[in-house]
Amino acid sequence: MHNRLILETLLKLMDADTRRICQWRLEGYSELQIAKRLGISPNAVSVRFTRGFKKAAKELLRGKRRSKRK
Repeated sequence: MHNRLILETLLKLMDADTRRICQWRLEGYSELQIAKRLGISPNAVSVRFTRGFKKAAKELLRGKRRSKRK
């Protein structure tokens, strides 16, 4: 249950492209299949997802630190 809440929060913090890629990955699509849908290379899918995920995770952790200070 806790993991589900974290995932939902992360999805909300992601930009639209990263969220779309993440949702497709959760549905079982491969990077190659996603790349074909988006008309980009599988490497570009990987890079976009990794950067977007890291940015959202950083925001999530930043928010947790703020709430602990209060």
